[in-house]
Amino acid sequence: MKYEVSCVLDCTLEVSSKLYINHELMPLWEEGLQRIEWIHETHSLVGNIGYLVFLGPEGEFTMKYTIQSIEHPHTVVMIYEMGTVWNRCVNHFASMGERTSWTMEVEFSGIESWNLPKESFVKKTTAGMQLFVDFVKKV
Repeated sequence: MKYEVSCVLDCTLEVSSKLYINHELMPLWEEGLQRIEWIHETHSLVGNIGYLVFLGPEGEFTMKYTIQSIEHPHTVVMIYEMGTVWNRCVNHFASMGERTSWTMEVEFSGIESWNLPKESFVKKTTAGMQLFVDFVKKV
């Protein structure tokens, strides 16, 4: 399944992309994220692999997280894995002067048997992006 979601950030391109790849700040806007446990780190961030540790209603759970590529400040590609489910997010940032256009191209694999409508995934992605939009307004 593939889809795309877009929004506008109330800060410059440089600021928005720096905030987005700052993993120390990620728990402040990623819902339920407690910490990142890195298992492979590089100086450039590209190729970093870790586990996002979330606190959910039934306790902690982890999701494998890989930074596939960064073309600062315009594109950040991340892969999330949990069990047999794979999710690739290509984040595009474009300058609008003092604001930034953010488009996320999302691809899921391994969810075919879930029998959930695409709209539910789009809604969840939109809500997650809105958390970052709100975080940026506070910084």
